[in-house]
Amino acid sequence: MKVTLDVMISEISYLPGAFSESVSTAPIEPPCTQSPELFFAEQMPQLRAAQQVCEQCPLRALCLSEALERGEPWGVWGGKILVDGVIVEHKRGRGRPRKDERATA
Repeated sequence: MKVTLDVMISEISYLPGAFSESVSTAPIEPPCTQSPELFFAEQMPQLRAAQQVCEQCPLRALCLSEALERGEPWGVWGGKILVDGVIVEHKRGRGRPRKDERATA
């Protein structure tokens, strides 16, 4: 699965200091297109790595707002983890949660 954002630089000119007006309007290939599977991983270490890739992306704010507007069900968008279309801090692992031994004692 390849994820691309076909966004022109002129569309993100609202980012303070991001680009000068003399920059061309060539399409930007965001860093997430290099390894899109990282942005849809199941494990937190991979999702954290995806968030680090987002940190320097000039499309970060636009990516997140567009994902929320589209109702993206899951993945890392704009540096945030989405689960069921909602931003979460941590993604729960697959399967049943482990029992807390302190609660049963």
